[in-house]
Amino acid sequence: TDYCGRRRVAELSATGRTVGWIPWGVPLAAASNERVLCMPLSRRPIEYAAKLYSTLHDLEACGVDAIVVERPPATAAWSAVLDRLLRASAR
Repeated sequence: TDYCGRRRVAELSATGRTVGWIPWGVPLAAASNERVLCMPLSRRPIEYAAKLYSTLHDLEACGVDAIVVERPPATAAWSAVLDRLLRASAR
């Protein structure tokens, strides 16, 4: 599991920022922080992809200061999702 996302969430929330978090797997302690809005998605690529942009928009609409998305697996099944995440992060 890549814990970089979890570390980043903890770092940002510790500075007083509100963070929208799309975790990979089960969210841990950072999800209990009132500055963290945790919105887990499916672990199935097609379902994850179908909800990704609406979840990002929902987090923006909530007024979070930052959005952190834990990276899904770098496998062929997830290549379209990873491409979408790269495009979204470039904005």
